Amino acid sequence: MVLRSERKIERALGFLRIAIITNAIVALIPPLLIFFLGRIDIVLLVLELLSIISLILIVVVKRAVEDYAFDTFMWSSILATIVGVIGGLILPGILVYLARVKIKEVFGKGRKKY
Repeated sequence: MVLRSERKIERALGFLRIAIITNAIVALIPPLLIFFLGRIDIVLLVLELLSIISLILIVVVKRAVEDYAFDTFMWSSILATIVGVIGGLILPGILVYLARVKIKEVFGKGRKKY
């Protein structure tokens, strides 16, 4: 039982690592477009801001899993999923959701629902 739980937590951390990498790549797209287009567009600035916020939230979620802070993980993963779908161009939000499902399988029994 403990080994299965540990594997699920490692799998969730793997999803979060991939989400951080993909979100960091997405966060590099707007500055590159601004550089190559030679003009600043408000849409690119908003996308960059959302990407950075999403990246910060995903790092907070990953840190909560590493520290076994279940309550912090549950509320921050909801925010990270929503912002990750918008600011990370869908993939990071889906990966955070998959990590949330894995963690709920481990810690979800007997806890309050979110």
